Amino acid sequence: MLIKKLRIKLIICLGFALLYSTPHLYAAQNILQSMEQQFQAIVNSVKPSVVEVTATQVVGEVRLGPVLKEAFRGKLVPIQHHQNIGSGVLIDSDGYIVTTEAVVRNADKIEVKFSCGQRQSATLVGIDGYSDIAVLRAENGYPTETVLGDSDQLGPGSWVVTVGCSYGACPTLSFGIVNGLEILSDNPHYEAIQINAPMKPGNSGGAVANTSGEIVGVITATLDQVPISSKVQSSRGDFQHSRIFSAQDICFALPIKTVQAIARDIIHHGAVPRGWLGVRVDHHDSRGVQVTDVLEKSPAESAGILQRDIIVDFNGTPVNTYTELVKLVTASAPNTPVKVNVLRAGEQLALDVVLGAID
Repeated sequence: MLIKKLRIKLIICLGFALLYSTPHLYAAQNILQSMEQQFQAIVNSVKPSVVEVTATQVVGEVRLGPVLKEAFRGKLVPIQHHQNIGSGVLIDSDGYIVTTEAVVRNADKIEVKFSCGQRQSATLVGIDGYSDIAVLRAENGYPTETVLGDSDQLGPGSWVVTVGCSYGACPTLSFGIVNGLEILSDNPHYEAIQINAPMKPGNSGGAVANTSGEIVGVITATLDQVPISSKVQSSRGDFQHSRIFSAQDICFALPIKTVQAIARDIIHHGAVPRGWLGVRVDHHDSRGVQVTDVLEKSPAESAGILQRDIIVDFNGTPVNTYTELVKLVTASAPNTPVKVNVLRAGEQLALDVVLGAID
């Protein structure tokens, strides 16, 4: 009798547990479904603005043996081609597309493929080697609403979606989190967005979108694969060191505001005008950056900057590192008058400099 009562109580408890857990179960499913729909909405918003870029380079004629030479006499000799396939982002309805310099380097022919399947030839408008940004233009334009967001709103913890193309698969998607902004050693002119997101070959030039479905960046680089030492047990039972490679789970993107400014200069001027000071500096000085050399006939020489001067301020902005100085100088237009404050023999001097132009 007691066992029967306990069994009845157990059934009742399970019934109540199931009754109360069912709404929570459905609620959890609804949250996941909502997240899925939001993710799809972001992709659908960005996808029309992402193109596959195919850059073809003629690398020479095929070498033919005596028999084939005779067969091809009086006919066209086969040509060897090299193809680069990457991604690009359509930035307006006039057909201007941004990609990376690495995708279109030395290309003799460029073709873009839109998300609708349409293919078009594209011309190279210009390349900015300092930022690795290249601008293309589709020959017939492409009327689409590209929604660009405010990249200044991104910060550590921001959620983003990357949309690119990878060797025939377009779009290729990835979800990631922004770690922050970083100045790369090989590109001290701009801050790049560092993102925890797995990348595939061909994603270079692809789009970074925020949770509102707005494009806020263009992918320019990934971390190189780094060998990691690992212990592997052999068939004999002993352990041997083996090298494996980590996945490319971190990528870098230029903020869309930076990309727009670079593209605008390339479209209107053919290049990005950048200021030039004409000094070499020591990276390590707690007070600023120490000048180790002043180039002849440079703006720095004309302004009276001397070797061993310590630059502490550039046009009102304190300077603590070499990368800060480079960024400030190159962000200024050539022929711009600026004030450079230096420490010389313990005394601070304000020098007037008219910047030159980087060739």
